[in-house]
Amino acid sequence: MMADDGWVWRLTDTDGTEQTSRAFKTLKECTEDASEHGYVVWKTEAERRRAS
Repeated sequence: MMADDGWVWRLTDTDGTEQTSRAFKTLKECTEDASEHGYVVWKTEAERRRAS
């Protein structure tokens, strides 16, 4: 999510509690930090879709 002062990630847990990161200058830095906190980046080739 782009904030006024950079990129931030937000986590909403099943109980409704929220965590928000500090602001990062780049999306890459933000994504790397989110990954350290449990965010999983799915690669396109790893996705499973039914052929229609």
